[in-house]
Amino acid sequence: LQDADMEGHNGWTIDQIRGGIGTWRAATDPGIILLMIGTNDMHGYGSDTLGPPARLDTLLREILVLSPRAHVFVAAIPPLSYSDGNARVETYNAALPGIVEAKAKLGFAVTFVDINSLLTVADLDDGVHPNDTGFRKIAQGYYDAIVAATDSLSTGVAGIGRGVPLRVTGEIRRDSGRFFDVAGRR
Repeated sequence: LQDADMEGHNGWTIDQIRGGIGTWRAATDPGIILLMIGTNDMHGYGSDTLGPPARLDTLLREILVLSPRAHVFVAAIPPLSYSDGNARVETYNAALPGIVEAKAKLGFAVTFVDINSLLTVADLDDGVHPNDTGFRKIAQGYYDAIVAATDSLSTGVAGIGRGVPLRVTGEIRRDSGRFFDVAGRR
């Protein structure tokens, strides 16, 4: 992807991403953060099923402290095609809603997105990474979550951002070359 508004690192673990958060955050002021992380933590950790959720909790806390006005959408990771790996994925994903809910109770704008339920192993190119169909499903899952959070603004339910009003004017622009264009945000 050649989008300068994204930060993606193929093959990195939660701790590796955590090491760059401060630098990356200093370079931008995101209004929306899409976070799907943990797949690489499922490899090589054996029975360490508690470590990855704890590492995600720490990463998410740091992201929210550095970007308190951003709305963070935390996604469950896709399934894996091999059973022992997928068992770790299921354990990891089961912990995510509680982690997200705890941050939301602290007043942060954070939403859990169950991407895992949208995908099957048929949506994986190599048993680990999504194929084109898988990526389309992931994009649709995020899109639906963002629209739902934006729609909730009119009902007074916590929506995008914290303390920063956000208004979607007109239609969501699909022709802009960006995933989601919102007036007043870059």
